Amino acid sequence: MISKLGFNDTKDILKKYGVPVPDGGIAKTEHEAVETAKQIGFPIILKSSQKEATDASVLASPDEVRQEYLRISQGAADGQEIIVQKHAEHGMEAIIGMTRDPELGPIMTFGLSGVFAFIKDVSSRIGPVSHDEAIKMIKETEAYAIIKGDIGSIADVIAKVSTLAMENENIKGLEINPLFIYESDVLAVDILIMAE
Repeated sequence: MISKLGFNDTKDILKKYGVPVPDGGIAKTEHEAVETAKQIGFPIILKSSQKEATDASVLASPDEVRQEYLRISQGAADGQEIIVQKHAEHGMEAIIGMTRDPELGPIMTFGLSGVFAFIKDVSSRIGPVSHDEAIKMIKETEAYAIIKGDIGSIADVIAKVSTLAMENENIKGLEINPLFIYESDVLAVDILIMAE
């Protein structure tokens, strides 16, 4: 059976492969949410596992965390995790995806996210995808001309996700959306991993 990996498992596997992710953790109580926020440092966001980080409120104090935790937990469905995550400054948004074809194996995809997602300007490759091949993928898109940020760091993430997919056949799909692109690095903010 294919199911979505939880927040901690997702974060751990991406960190293992060197993909930059914001600090964060799961909170099962209001107290845990506040303590986790203090550990990672303010500002933070609090969200259910069903809500995208880009839609979450930015919280700057323990009182704000308590109030938001109570609001989210009242509306959370069974099995939803409440995530405390370091707030990430917005950057240009990209999407990196991997789907596993039964015959071809991992297929990697790159494109811009946010408002640019609607134009479906994407580039794809069958894995494994090297750093150099990932650079070619990025340059193939029409969006390449408007990307303001570190192309090498984007290519690193594509190559690392490709390696992750090649080494973990139980992972059937992966999506980083958005990957924030900054001047000298990137950050994988929202991640979905489907595994068997």
